[in-house]
Amino acid sequence: MEEKLLFIEQTNGYEVISEESGEIVYWLRFYPDKELLMHKWIGYLTDEALKAIWLYTLDFVEKYDAFRYKSIADTSTLEGSFDGINDFILEVVLPRALAGGLKYSAYILPKDFYALLATQFYQEETKEMPFVTQYFDNQEEAEKWLMSL
Repeated sequence: MEEKLLFIEQTNGYEVISEESGEIVYWLRFYPDKELLMHKWIGYLTDEALKAIWLYTLDFVEKYDAFRYKSIADTSTLEGSFDGINDFILEVVLPRALAGGLKYSAYILPKDFYALLATQFYQEETKEMPFVTQYFDNQEEAEKWLMSL
């Protein structure tokens, strides 16, 4: 069964709610004054849901020309492996983000074992790409690093 998602746009971003659980499973905010883009993945998501969120995110961020912002991807509360979409991220997401100006990314590591394993694949595959990513355990350290650039 395909997970139904509700995308709710707000002034400085949007959030995604699972229609089944009623819970927020993802949110994105951008802060033009800091040139900062933050997004957070929450709980377990199917590969189809992850792809749907990524496609919406790509269109949304391009609309606001926010790929040039410094980015924080918070996966600290993501659960389960996302190995099934790593190729999608490498072949679809990152080329569009790079074309939009992505240069600096902070990545808050997941605490879930399987999500952490999928992150290790991502780390290995992106280390030669033309953007700088640092990995952190919390948002404060990630934001401090990005704001120092």
